[in-house]
Amino acid sequence: MYNVLIMDDEPWSRQVVKSLGEWDRLGLKIVGEAEDGYQGVQFIAETMPHIVITDMRMPGLEGVELLQTIHDQFPSIKILVMSGYDDFVYLKQAIQSRAINYMLKPIHPEELNASLSQCVEQLNTEMMSGMNVAPTIAFQLEAAIQDRYLSYRKLIYGHLLDLNSRAIEHAFTQLAQYLSQSLQDEAARRKMPIKLAYDFITILEELLAKDEFQLSELVMDVEEYRERIRQSSLLDAAKELSNLYTAVITIVQDIRQTRTRLNIDEVKAYVHKYYQDSISLETIAKIFAISKEHLSRAYKAGTGENISDAILRLRMEKARDLIVKEGVSIKRASEMTGYSDIAYFYRVFKKHYGSPPGNLRK
Repeated sequence: MYNVLIMDDEPWSRQVVKSLGEWDRLGLKIVGEAEDGYQGVQFIAETMPHIVITDMRMPGLEGVELLQTIHDQFPSIKILVMSGYDDFVYLKQAIQSRAINYMLKPIHPEELNASLSQCVEQLNTEMMSGMNVAPTIAFQLEAAIQDRYLSYRKLIYGHLLDLNSRAIEHAFTQLAQYLSQSLQDEAARRKMPIKLAYDFITILEELLAKDEFQLSELVMDVEEYRERIRQSSLLDAAKELSNLYTAVITIVQDIRQTRTRLNIDEVKAYVHKYYQDSISLETIAKIFAISKEHLSRAYKAGTGENISDAILRLRMEKARDLIVKEGVSIKRASEMTGYSDIAYFYRVFKKHYGSPPGNLRK
């Protein structure tokens, strides 16, 4: 069974996709939903779905940047794009990002299921050829075990973000003990270390890639780790993974200690100066030469607000002032606050203030 993530800032739109998909027939399972781009990318990193169905226009990371991020950081994931805007620029980026299909809203069930079927065919082909996809997809975990497994994977990912080696070791041990007790099928128990090797080394590789590191550069014998894990028992596989994570964490801590300490006041000043431009968590992270994850956590800790929320708030406050105090037209206010699409500006404004910008004139 392959896992699917649905990304759209409109709950009703996500519900439409869920109601139209022939999930059981195609061997698919919806494992999560996301209402903005940053949340979606975070969910992808934590759970590694096989297919992502995403809208093009969402708060935070969206459009061209969202597709490029998914393509660059998670190249094995199959992407289905949906949008209410027949925009050639977006279509071109969807093609460049190897999206399986570009579907205009309202979504038709025949097109959606045909696209999902195409994703499944590609995943099956890659599985048989050993390319980029976990070689254990052929066996299916029971729903309760799968959910518990995903919970452990999310927990370990969180400890990895915190560079907490001791907590990671404990979580891997608990995961191995749980799987040993819960997997009744002997074949599944034998294959599980292969799945562990794929899932957790992939998580490590893709997280390091965001920090512009390569696992093979930090750990010279990573392929030996991989093979030992695949050939081990569940408990031994967990220990090998714990050792690998600890080794990487030690190296990353040493590297980060040599970097200049992030000045949140400087980042905040940058956001306040350039919020009307096409800035995002990713572009700001590049400016300050730091990982997106570290920047996000540090900014939230220092200001009590996410960077994407800060940018949105500043844009909305500026737009309101332009319309009310300066008498600027709604279209011009939209353009001056970074929104080239006035329909999208209306949606964001209404969602932020609870009423459309036209009501400010009354």
